[in-house]
Amino acid sequence: MGRDGDVFIGYSTNYIIGAADKVGLFKQDDGSWAIDMQETMAMDEKFNTHFEFSQSYIENTLFKNILRTRNTLLKHINSMSEIEENPAQATYYTFLTEKKKRYGTSNSDKKVWL
Repeated sequence: MGRDGDVFIGYSTNYIIGAADKVGLFKQDDGSWAIDMQETMAMDEKFNTHFEFSQSYIENTLFKNILRTRNTLLKHINSMSEIEENPAQATYYTFLTEKKKRYGTSNSDKKVWL
C-alpha cells in the first residue's frame, strides 16, 4: 500500500453541482429577444457529510474533478471587449490560458501573485 494507501477521514460540506438546461428569454446577437434553451451550471442544495478517501484517489481523481468543474466557469479572453454584456451563467474571465501556472487562481492569493 504505502503512501498511496494512506486514508484521510474527515467532515465536509457537499454541494450538488452539475450541468443543466436553462429555458428563458435571451437577448440575441441582432438585439432582439427570443425564448431559448441554453446550457448552464447549476448549484443547488448543500449538506454535511463525512469522507474517507485514499491519497491515491485524492491525487488521481478528486483533484482532477475539482479542476474540471472550476475550468467550466472560466473563459479565456484576449481583450476586455470580449466580455459578454449579459452572460447566460456565472462566468469568470481570464487573460491566462489553462497552461499557465496562475490559471484559475485567486488574484488575492499572495503565494501565487507576489
